[in-house]
Amino acid sequence: MSNSISVKDYGDGVFRLRGVYSEKEFNDIFKSVKEGTDERSFLNLLYGKVLPSLFEFNPDIKNMLVNEKLINCIKKILNFKENELRITKHSDYHINTLGGWHKDLGQGSYSSYENAVKSKIYKYGLIKQSSEKKVNLATQFFINGKVVVPEIEDGDIILFPTYILHRGYPGNLFISNLRRIFSRIISYKRLNLIINKLNEFSKQKDREAIFFTFGKDSEMLEDFERANLQRAKKQFAENEN
Repeated sequence: MSNSISVKDYGDGVFRLRGVYSEKEFNDIFKSVKEGTDERSFLNLLYGKVLPSLFEFNPDIKNMLVNEKLINCIKKILNFKENELRITKHSDYHINTLGGWHKDLGQGSYSSYENAVKSKIYKYGLIKQSSEKKVNLATQFFINGKVVVPEIEDGDIILFPTYILHRGYPGNLFISNLRRIFSRIISYKRLNLIINKLNEFSKQKDREAIFFTFGKDSEMLEDFERANLQRAKKQFAENEN
């Protein structure tokens, strides 16, 4: 492991990597995502904006994210053998999204728990928080019976297994209560639109995040990747209707 990279183990397979990217590399990554993607491709999802299949829309971003430092870290931390590690095409870019507690197995439709463990199906997360307010609630995990909130700085990477219970930023108190109350009264689509408009009105700097999945090159990983890419296609098709 490079001396410039620090690794914090939160337990249950959740790790924070610090030092993989320089400040310039980190800023260039998010600049490239914004400049290299058409805003008309974004979908109104998760009470924010989401671009599924990021690598398809912006192929260059994968090379910026997956450098030699990252590959070596992942191999060492998760004990991948030579040529076992594969980065999937399943990738997303999020702006101002809000998270609820969930696992990334699609309730078993993407992968079973056993297959996800066996093939080490993991998610990579890179989060750029609002410059006005750094929120340590950017991502949270349920580990050993407790909610664990990793301390994240710009440039930090979070690695976590797809089968662990987690959530993204839940929103401030006002937005959290708005979601909780109005989700029982109006449709998700309408509430999603309202919260997006509130974000625009507040003029707060965007919270951004990039995610992709990786794992042991196997049929089980291919099945997981295929299911998620099919989901993305369905989301785009529904958006056109």
